[in-house]
Amino acid sequence: MPDFAKSMINRYPNSLLQPGATAPEFHFRVDTNNPLNTDERSLAHLRSETEVVVLIFFKAECPTCKLAFPFLERIYRRIKNQGNFGAFLAIAQNSPTDAREFFARFGATFPRTTEDEPFEISNLYGVTNVPSILLVDRDGTIRTSIVGFSREALDKLSREITEALGENHEGSLFDEADRSVPTMQPG
Repeated sequence: MPDFAKSMINRYPNSLLQPGATAPEFHFRVDTNNPLNTDERSLAHLRSETEVVVLIFFKAECPTCKLAFPFLERIYRRIKNQGNFGAFLAIAQNSPTDAREFFARFGATFPRTTEDEPFEISNLYGVTNVPSILLVDRDGTIRTSIVGFSREALDKLSREITEALGENHEGSLFDEADRSVPTMQPG
């Protein structure tokens, strides 16, 4: 490994976990409009319910998250409309109120949780930029990791999810109406 690469790894030891790594276990509460919700879940619980879990780390004020969320919702609805369920979990680095407002503004309907500083779940996964998206299989292995927005990466994610669930892939998430959407945008 070149010295420069080693220095970057040492400088940024918490880079986003890559495919092939084991997804760290964590516990969370699904954020609902009910402040009395005390239903705690875990990544292991989600993995036991489906073939794949999509983890989406975001901040409500992030411009790239605002760009990505409508397309993440498209993936979620495609899977849901086929009668199968790949577990999605958005993890907001915001207050529950800010996360709810963000979801309402961008029409997101998949489950979410929130975390406060010091962002323990994000740190477990090495999240340094948002959005960060990870596809985790039933065995807990990370299959895909994406930072930022990329049409190509989201199309690939959609294809990987539908294949893992044994469903037919419907083609690109992007259509003629999306021609003004950039090809990519860093997180």
